[in-house]
Amino acid sequence: MKLFQRLLVAPAALGLLAPMAVNAAELNLNGVSDYSDANQEVQSFSDVYPTDWAFQALTNLAETHGCNVSIPSETISRYEAAALLNKCLSAVSTELTTEERRLIDEFSSELAVIESRIDGIDEGVGEFEAGQFSSTTTMSGAAVFNVGSASDGGTDDTLDSFYMTYAYGIDLNTSFRGTDTLYVGVESGNASSGDPFANMDSAVTNGAGLQVTSMFYSFPIGNVEITAGPLLDQDDVIAATPSVYSDAFRHGSLPFSAAGDETGSGVALAYANDAGFVTSVSYIAVDGFDAAKGLASNDGSDVTTFSAGYNGDGFGAGLVIAYNDGDNSDGYDTFGGGVYWTPESMPATFSVTYDSKNPETGDDSTDLFLGIEYETGPGTLGIAYHSTDVDGSTTLDEIGYEVVYSYPVNDNITVVPGLFFAEETTAGKQDDTGVFVETTFSF
Repeated sequence: MKLFQRLLVAPAALGLLAPMAVNAAELNLNGVSDYSDANQEVQSFSDVYPTDWAFQALTNLAETHGCNVSIPSETISRYEAAALLNKCLSAVSTELTTEERRLIDEFSSELAVIESRIDGIDEGVGEFEAGQFSSTTTMSGAAVFNVGSASDGGTDDTLDSFYMTYAYGIDLNTSFRGTDTLYVGVESGNASSGDPFANMDSAVTNGAGLQVTSMFYSFPIGNVEITAGPLLDQDDVIAATPSVYSDAFRHGSLPFSAAGDETGSGVALAYANDAGFVTSVSYIAVDGFDAAKGLASNDGSDVTTFSAGYNGDGFGAGLVIAYNDGDNSDGYDTFGGGVYWTPESMPATFSVTYDSKNPETGDDSTDLFLGIEYETGPGTLGIAYHSTDVDGSTTLDEIGYEVVYSYPVNDNITVVPGLFFAEETTAGKQDDTGVFVETTFSF
């Protein structure tokens, strides 16, 4: 047992046993004359008096070994005496004298009780410490409630009920050297892949059970950040910033180049310098966990993403290029880029991006995105518009927009009412218009 724990136990034991001492004093007030002899054994009595040999022996023990205890000048209970003895014995580094051994024998039963309490505290402390995070681990997370409705929702135009979904996420970050990070992301959510709200950025569709969705380790070497792990998203390491729009709701920028749809075993490098130039490259083996396909094989899809950009004072630009080798018949090439501007004259940001995708099967697609966020009142107003054009098919073309207002109730609760429009790409079906209120509880 550690010394500071013993120092905590002794006062605690005295506090726990104080009522017993009071009762003992009350019981023995009429019998003081019967055991006032300094040479009489005290084990049959409830109190220890200054005239008793045990009281004197405790005083000698404390003075001889320099115990950090204060021997009272008045009568104490046997348990108080045993607690003082227990505390003082921890400071004894030499062989015990005959008188000290006699003290231990005298208060053996009380010492056994105190020791059992100490063992119980030791066990409790051990269990407490075992359940704690490392001192270098931080946890953050969020619970999201999304309630609303979409007229003519989904491809069947029948998903127009007023309903509510949830998403829950936990982020664990652990540092072992101060500059490195082990990241683990855990998620749960009950959004259905066919729901109109399933395309919300906060939506989680993996079901009610908690699931590890990200796991990777990052560490720096000079100006280069190295990231590797068994669960790395395609968009986890993109150093460039083509847009500063939050992309937090129904519509977002770079829907092809930074979609983040692929997750797997991967490694990434990111570089940044003081001048504002950044670049990154990542490799994701979507089937890297599969012994039948593995890493960098011809049997599983591999995704390589490259980004480069510049972040200046109030403006910036970035390019993102992605390539999927298509070993699972899902290959594609993408090219996207954008610019953003934050004027000093107004509390707003403006973002414009252009993205293109060339799939191995199907027609080429392009997307133009405009996003504005403006601080007004206590919150932020967001307006976004995008237009997707698919070659050779007017039915797959899509126009969408959203208007949202993010209101921070406090540092941990944010309420966002909003509406969105999404042109239905299925021929003969109605467009989707949705209204929602999203509440995020962050911790």
